[in-house]
Amino acid sequence: MRSPYCDGEHRRLDALHTSSFHALPDGTAYRPGLATRTSLRSSTHSAAEALLRRVMLDACRQAPHPSCYDARVIRARSLAFLLASAVPFVFYVATSSGFGYWLDSGELVAASTGLGIAHPPGESFAALIGAVFTWLPLGPLPFRVALASALLGSLAAGFLCLAASHSLRSIGIRSELVQLGLGFAVSTLTASTAGWWFQSIRPEVYALSAATSFVAIERALAFETRGPNEGDVRALYVAALATGLGLTNHHLLTVVVSIALIPVLFRAWKRLGLGPIVRSSGFLVLGLVVDLYLPVRASAAPALNLGQPDSLDRFWWVVTAQTFQKNTGFEISQPLIDRAAQVAEHLIETVPVPILVMALVGAYLVVRTAGARSAGILWLLVVVGHGLMRTWLGFVRHNPDAAGYLMPMVASVFALAALPFGFVALRLSSRAATVVTLLLGAASVVSLPYGVSTSSLASFTATDAFDEVGRLLLPPRAVVLAHNPQTIFRHWGGEAVDRTRPDVLIVPIPLISYPEMANTLAREAPEIAGVLRAELLDGRLSVSELQSLAAERPVLVELDVRVPPDVQEVLVPGVHYYEVLTDSATADDRRLAARVQRRGRRNLLALLGAPPHDYDTQGHLLWMHYMDALYWAGAGNANEGLNAVRQGLAINPEAQELRALDETLRRPGQTGPIDIRPFLPR
Repeated sequence: MRSPYCDGEHRRLDALHTSSFHALPDGTAYRPGLATRTSLRSSTHSAAEALLRRVMLDACRQAPHPSCYDARVIRARSLAFLLASAVPFVFYVATSSGFGYWLDSGELVAASTGLGIAHPPGESFAALIGAVFTWLPLGPLPFRVALASALLGSLAAGFLCLAASHSLRSIGIRSELVQLGLGFAVSTLTASTAGWWFQSIRPEVYALSAATSFVAIERALAFETRGPNEGDVRALYVAALATGLGLTNHHLLTVVVSIALIPVLFRAWKRLGLGPIVRSSGFLVLGLVVDLYLPVRASAAPALNLGQPDSLDRFWWVVTAQTFQKNTGFEISQPLIDRAAQVAEHLIETVPVPILVMALVGAYLVVRTAGARSAGILWLLVVVGHGLMRTWLGFVRHNPDAAGYLMPMVASVFALAALPFGFVALRLSSRAATVVTLLLGAASVVSLPYGVSTSSLASFTATDAFDEVGRLLLPPRAVVLAHNPQTIFRHWGGEAVDRTRPDVLIVPIPLISYPEMANTLAREAPEIAGVLRAELLDGRLSVSELQSLAAERPVLVELDVRVPPDVQEVLVPGVHYYEVLTDSATADDRRLAARVQRRGRRNLLALLGAPPHDYDTQGHLLWMHYMDALYWAGAGNANEGLNAVRQGLAINPEAQELRALDETLRRPGQTGPIDIRPFLPR
C-alpha cells in the first residue's frame, strides 16, 4: 500500500501552515487566535517540520510514490546520459583535425562559415549548427565545425545509452543500475567503432543524423516501455520533432528511422486515439520549418549556393536530391547481391563476431518475450531498414560515407547484443547482476583507446599540403577546370577559411548541370561562357574554346579520364594541374614541364611527411600518378610514363590498370603514343 505522505513535501508544509489547529504539550487540540498563532508558529513548526520530513522519508523508502520514484530515476538517467556522452566526447575532440578532411568536409566548412547551401539535399540543419560553432574562439574554423560533429556524435551515444536501457527494462529488469550500466556499455562500444568515430571527428552530417535518429528512437522506446497507462505522450512529440529536424539534414536516413517507428505510432493510435498522432504530425512539421533556410539564403546569393533553391521547383530539386537518384537501385551496374554482401562485410568488419552472435540471440529472445517484443521489433527494423537502404544505394567498400549511413544499424546490433546479458541478469542476485554490469561497463571503456589508434585525425595535415600546391601557388587570375568533387570542395573550404585567392575561379565540371550554376559562373567571368556552353551542349571540353580562354587567362585542367584525347594534346603537366597552351604541346614543352612537375611533387611529398598516409590521401596520390601515367603513355614518353606507374604501384601494388600499363610500356620496341583506352577504369 502506497503511503499518503509521499504526494510531495511542499503540500504537507502548506497544510501545516494553513491549519488552524496546533497540538499543545499535553496532547489536546487548541485553536488559538491570530496573535497566538503568530507567536506559536516559530516554536511549533520547526519540530513538526522535522517530524514530517522523517515520516515522509520512511514512507518513501517503504512504498515509493511515483513522484519520488520518478525524481530518483530522472537523476540516475541524467547522470548516465552525461557519462555516456562525455566519455566519447573527450576522445573525439582529442582526435579531431584542425585542417578538416577530404570528402565533403571542405564544402561543409564553407557552408557553415558563409551560411551557404551545400549539395543536395541541402543539409540546412547541419549548416546552421556548424555556423554556431564557427563563432567559438577555439582554433581553426575546420576544427570548430568538426567540434560540432564531436558533440553530436557524443549526444547520439548518450541517447543510445538511454534507448538500450529502455529495452532492458522491457524484459523485466527493474534495477536502474543494471539497465543503465548495460546501456552505457552499448553506447561506449558503439562510439568506439570506426564508423561512429570517423563521422564524429570531421565536418560531416552523419553525426547530426545519428543524434536526431536516436533522440527519436529513445523517446519512442520511452513511451513504448512504460506500459499502457504510464506512457507519457509528450515523448512522441519530442520524437516527431527530432524526426522533422532529421529530415532537414539527411532525409533518406531519417525516413528509414521513421519507418521503424510506425509500429509505435500505430499502437499509440490504438491506445490513445488519433489526437496524439495529429499533434505529433504538428511537431514533425515544426521541425521541417528549418528547411526554409534554403530559399531564404538562396535569395541572398551566398558564395556557396548549390542548386539555388529560391523557387519552388529548385527547392524541391534540392531537398529530394534528384541529382543522385539516377545512381541508385537497378541503375548501378553492380549486382544487388554483391552490394548486400558488401553491407554484410562492413558489419562483420565493424562489429566483433561474438557481438553479432549475441545480437542474433538477443533478437530471438526479445521477439519471443511479450512485454519486450515491440522494442525488439523496433531495433530489428532499424537494422534491416538501413541494411536494405545501403544495399539499394551501393558503393560500400572503402566508402567512409557508407559507414555514416550505417551508423544506426551498427548501434542497433550492439543494443540487441545487450539483451542476452539482460536475460542472464534476471536470473542473478541483485548484487551479482550489479557486479557483472559494472565490469561490462568498465570493459567497454577499454575499446576507446583502440579507436584512437585506428581513426584519429589529430596529426592529419594532408589537405593543408594539397592546398599549398593546388590553391595558394596557382598563377594570378587562374581558371581551374576541376573534375574531382573533393578538389572542388577543398577549394571552397579553403577560401571560406582564409580568402587568400579570390582571383582564382574554379569551374566545378561535375556540378555544371546544377540549376543556375553555369549562369552564375558566366556572370562572374563572361570570358568562360564558351567553355561552359561546350561542356553543357556536348558533354566535353572544347579545344578551341579552351585555347581562346587561355589567351586571356591562365587555364588549368585537373586531368581526368573524362578529358578527351584532343584536349590532352594542348596540355602540359604542372605541379597539381595541367596547363592549357594556346598551341599544341611539343616534346620540348612537355620535357620542360616534366621537370617542373617532378620538383613540385617532391615538395608535396615533403609537406605530407613520411608515409603511411591515410587511405583517402593515398587515394588522391594514386589517382594523380595514374593520370600522369596515362598522359605520358598517350604522349609517347615511355620513361615518364614508367616513372608515374612506379610511383602509383608503390601506393597500391594491386592496381590492375597500372600493372597492365606497366607491362605495355616495358615491351621491347614500344615507341610513340599508345592507345590508353584499354587502361581506363572499368
